[in-house]
Amino acid sequence: MMDFLTELWWRAPITAVTAVLSAVVAFFAAQWLARRAQQRLRHRLLAEAARYAEKHGRLEVALVLSVVTDIRQAAVAYLDKLGRNSIQVFQVHQRQGFGARAEEWGAYLEGVKAEVCKVKELGATRVFLFANIPVALALFAGATLTNGPEVVVHHFESGAYLPIGRLTVETVRL
Repeated sequence: MMDFLTELWWRAPITAVTAVLSAVVAFFAAQWLARRAQQRLRHRLLAEAARYAEKHGRLEVALVLSVVTDIRQAAVAYLDKLGRNSIQVFQVHQRQGFGARAEEWGAYLEGVKAEVCKVKELGATRVFLFANIPVALALFAGATLTNGPEVVVHHFESGAYLPIGRLTVETVRL
């Protein structure tokens, strides 16, 4: 009987430690394998997207949003300087500012949505965004553009446009 208890006394901790260690190793091995599979899938999808873009070309357009001051000419001049003078330009412009009525704001946003629908129907892969609109409206315009193609947001400062960031699913994902 004493041999059984002694045997149990020594084997039980070894068995427990071995079980815990094997579970930890299995967990990390599974995580590593899942990560590798995800990386391979991402690499394959990026390669397919590059082949598609090479075969069908990349269609880039510009979207100009402005209130009071029309910025279309400045945006077109900037695109010409970049060597993208053949780019199609979509514009939503309102000559007067916004009042207290929500309908005015909503009507402008509907115009933005209509232009974004045209851009999506065209099959654009990149949108150059130039905006001179109130911040509250810019939030709605940005939300409208998040599910579309890549958007390169430009900021006007010191007489020149600066590309300040890209609006893609990856940049807005938490």
